[in-house]
Amino acid sequence: MKLINKIADIVVLLLFCFVVLCFSILLYVKYLYPNADYEQIIITIKDTPLYVFLSNIITIDYVLGSLFFIIIFPLGYFFLNRKQQVYAVLLGFLMIAFVSGFFEHHFFSNMESTLYEDEYVNPKNIEYKFPKEKRNLLLIYLESFEEGFSNSNWYGKNIIANLEDLRKQGEFSREHKSLFGTNFSIAALFSSQCALPLKDIWSTRFFLPKVTCFPEILKNNGYQTAIVKAADITYTNASVYAKTHGYDVAEGFDEIKENYLKDDLTDRIGVFGGVTDRTLYDYAKIKLSDFDKNKPFMLTLFSLDTHTPKYYLDNKCESEFGDIRDAFMCSDKAVADFIEWFKKSPYYDNTTIVIIGDHLLNSRIKFSRKAKRGIFNVFLNTPEGLNIDENKIFSTYDLAPTILEAMGIELKPRKFGLGVSLFDNNVTLVEKFGVSKFKYNLIKQSKYYDELAEIEYKRIDVYHPYRIGQEIKDKDFLVYTDTKDKLLDKYYIDRLNIKLENYKGGDLEVLLSFFAIIGGNSNIDISVNDNSVMKYDFKPLEIQPFHIKLDVSKEFVKDNKLQFKFNNSNFNSIYGLGISPLTMKIIEK
Repeated sequence: MKLINKIADIVVLLLFCFVVLCFSILLYVKYLYPNADYEQIIITIKDTPLYVFLSNIITIDYVLGSLFFIIIFPLGYFFLNRKQQVYAVLLGFLMIAFVSGFFEHHFFSNMESTLYEDEYVNPKNIEYKFPKEKRNLLLIYLESFEEGFSNSNWYGKNIIANLEDLRKQGEFSREHKSLFGTNFSIAALFSSQCALPLKDIWSTRFFLPKVTCFPEILKNNGYQTAIVKAADITYTNASVYAKTHGYDVAEGFDEIKENYLKDDLTDRIGVFGGVTDRTLYDYAKIKLSDFDKNKPFMLTLFSLDTHTPKYYLDNKCESEFGDIRDAFMCSDKAVADFIEWFKKSPYYDNTTIVIIGDHLLNSRIKFSRKAKRGIFNVFLNTPEGLNIDENKIFSTYDLAPTILEAMGIELKPRKFGLGVSLFDNNVTLVEKFGVSKFKYNLIKQSKYYDELAEIEYKRIDVYHPYRIGQEIKDKDFLVYTDTKDKLLDKYYIDRLNIKLENYKGGDLEVLLSFFAIIGGNSNIDISVNDNSVMKYDFKPLEIQPFHIKLDVSKEFVKDNKLQFKFNNSNFNSIYGLGISPLTMKIIEK
């Protein structure tokens, strides 16, 4: 009995310790990022590599983050008995769910809405009338830039003075609201270009395959399209979104650094595993020169210096406040310098420039709690006759039709997805419903939205002849599969269907080389005719060709046919992303 009580004490102690630790971390996260909601917390936990976490946490974070634990744990451990500790554990789980927003999110996500049936305008059903001379688009996303940063009463100084000067030359609204499905970087990119919320980036690698986004409209009308992020372009699958929704070129940190010698990179590496904003704009000049001058273009840029929790202060900028405001002032100067260069370039006269913050700043700044929050936006060098009410209330969903009209493209109706053009007098959906009601309708389930995310795909198992001993290479694999996905310049497959020509009935040995898309801990489960033959475990961030040998029993061979399946645990789509095969040879023992 004493042993059982001792084990119970240890279990309760471990549970209590775990709950207090999780609650302490959550409290500190909410202290650092008071505006972070459930979806932002979850995406950070799921998709941020450990090395990025560690490289962006400073000593004071460890100290302050542990204070909650140091205070809460002793109080509970020394002043509560075991029964009370069990109640405290249960209460702790409830508090974690409440503070994280779990209850609110799941309460509404289990309800249904007809928002899309009632309000969604399919881009395929819109009439687009392009101007005789198509205008270029330069679209710049600024990490965490808010329109209120210009108010010196709130922030001690106008920390976006250069952007505020640019606003005097263009159109804008000070009422850009942050809503569900838009308030982290990849969601802001998707929702601003597709006019839909991004609810989940892990369930499918296709980013709502039935949705049409405006880069696709431009590409289908002769535009050259490119996106360049200062961060890793593969982070949160931004490269997948770009490649599947209208971008010819999708580049980031790895592609940018190839343009500089190793010694020159010292001052070009910024924060969060990316390059500095000035390096991004230097590289943008290279990309502009790569475009065919006889065709219109769309160039999208995404900055990084002001990404939290850590930020980057360029060595060309002075530290005035000793906090993130310095980084915003520096980034403000960098983008303004790039726009000044662009104005003197041959591209400017026929180019619409759009500069927007991707979402609200999630971290704390030493400012008045009365500060009014809104996302920065400005539309520059637009055709004459287009005006925006400075007090027009809108959301990120309204950017897609507004950007298209800012390029001189006429839309009938003047809507796109869930968005309404700000150049039109019609009410936006956030004006129609109000912020809270619109937000809850976005969170709710929608059959229409789910249909947009569906992949229409039927497997057709056709077996192609294979002569034992023959080596298959690269694209030769494609005749053995009914599915091929060309992603990031490689073909990925999840199964092979092989008909053995000269099989004598013995055991087989399969020599296989391949690449796989992997991130953290994951594995490839390989089966032959539904019999598992190998589970290959990857190390985190392992990027190299894999060479394996599979032993296939003669009992697994059916009618001289082999069906290889490659289930990649890193992807949970309708069919796994599988592998990119390099070579394969089957030998009969």
